[in-house]
Amino acid sequence: MLDQLTLYVQNSILPLGALGVFTGSIIEEVIAIIPSYIVQMGGGFLLMGLDPISLASILKLFILVIIPASLGVTVGSIFVYYLVLKGGEPMVRKFGWILGVSWESIELFVAKQRSRGNDTLIVFIFRTLPFIPSVVVCAYAGIIGMTMTRYMVLTFFGTLIRAGVLGFMGWQSGVAYEKYGKDIQNFEHIGLYVIGFMVLLFIFLQLRKNKLNK
Repeated sequence: MLDQLTLYVQNSILPLGALGVFTGSIIEEVIAIIPSYIVQMGGGFLLMGLDPISLASILKLFILVIIPASLGVTVGSIFVYYLVLKGGEPMVRKFGWILGVSWESIELFVAKQRSRGNDTLIVFIFRTLPFIPSVVVCAYAGIIGMTMTRYMVLTFFGTLIRAGVLGFMGWQSGVAYEKYGKDIQNFEHIGLYVIGFMVLLFIFLQLRKNKLNK
């Protein structure tokens, strides 16, 4: 099911442009099992094409990927944040299996991070990091009682950085694929020719061996 959802986002939603990135970002926040990098990297790969790096291209990346993704993540993550903010432990224990998180893991995460102080900085930094599950950040903000306004601002600007990095990586991976794809195909063709030659040589040697034995 995860593969089907991922393919649906990549093939049906992302080609819609900025609206697709916005919608896909909401979906990946609500359905926590979808990897958070799919939309942002996929958006850069599919929407930026082979544009060379320039001021105009960076602006295009902002308009098509970075800003829509940041808005989508902000809107989509409110559901989990608000659920934890108002429901607390009972809600997490009841719906945690859907969200892909347990109360024990959240409790441990909160205790570890609160010892470092400065909740605002923690939420912002974790929003910039692609490897931190979004649902954990949402739950953390809800448990500590962070106001919705502060949470949304931190989520938006933190995701701007993450979406910028992932979108750029997706864009450049597309450029690299186009640049080196033909070379790779040529090597594949050479490899097939070599294998074919080896097979024919083996057959020839076997026939010659059988002939000599007779």
